[in-house]
Amino acid sequence: MINAHALEILDFPRVRQALARHVTSPLGRYKALALVPLEDLGQIQERLDQVEELAAAGRITLSGVRDVLPLVQRARDSQLLQGAELVQILGALEAATELRAKLLPDSDKFPALARLAARIGEHSLLARQMAQQLDSGGAVKDDATPKLRRLRERLAPMRGRIYRALEEAMGRYAAMLQDRLVTVRRDRYVIPIKAEHAGRLGGIVLDASDSGATVYMEPAEVVPLNNELARLKIEEEAEVQRILAELTGRVALEPGLDQTLDALGDYDLVGARWLLAQEWRCSRPQFGAQGYQFKAARHPLIANAVPNTLDLTRNRLLVITGPNMG
Repeated sequence: MINAHALEILDFPRVRQALARHVTSPLGRYKALALVPLEDLGQIQERLDQVEELAAAGRITLSGVRDVLPLVQRARDSQLLQGAELVQILGALEAATELRAKLLPDSDKFPALARLAARIGEHSLLARQMAQQLDSGGAVKDDATPKLRRLRERLAPMRGRIYRALEEAMGRYAAMLQDRLVTVRRDRYVIPIKAEHAGRLGGIVLDASDSGATVYMEPAEVVPLNNELARLKIEEEAEVQRILAELTGRVALEPGLDQTLDALGDYDLVGARWLLAQEWRCSRPQFGAQGYQFKAARHPLIANAVPNTLDLTRNRLLVITGPNMG
């Protein structure tokens, strides 16, 4: 392979950057910035075939695919993924499924792209579970599990009971109120009482205003209701965390996921090659064993470059010099 110094002298890093401007996903950007020249003629022809086929097949953009590689690695490191992060992985799986469904049936028409799509695995079970249990924002749905549904069905009525109890309390203690409203302090429902009346009202003081003129009290009759609400919320949170942990574990163990994400990045890179080829007015090279012929060749990174035609079929070495043999 050409060494790194030679690539630097040839401005190949700038070619990578130019290619990276045309990708639509972080997966493609990783690929573009890690690109190196190929030596295997079969691989070279395959990539050129992919670009030509994409021009005819049409490009599927991957702009909705996020940088999910670090998320997958975190899952494998036993770090819990949050719902929004799992939804990002779901987005990549859905894009992969769409790509596979579009390209595989046309294998006769677009064989190189179909071979790329064939590397995408079958992830429908994982994607279905994610879609059933998470909404588009990553929140766990009420009906994600029967237990979570039962808990959330009890939470709303319990909040209603607490609110009605506090409304009744405010009616009884109207003269002691700083304001007639129900608010929340330390995750418990309370009412604002004038500080001088705090000792006359049975209950628990949970907070006070900055001025000290108001205290936020939980009347004694509401304490058991707030306790029950807290218990339900703890159970709800435990079930949500269990669901997220299960989905995280499935991501970590999903077979073929690396290969699928790799194929997505490669497909994105094909699209970037196609766009860059149009921008630079490139033509497909023909390979043979008789040396090299460059017809009206120019450096793509130099503006208004003067084309040169070179024939290296007999002499395989070309020396380029400048003034004073520079």
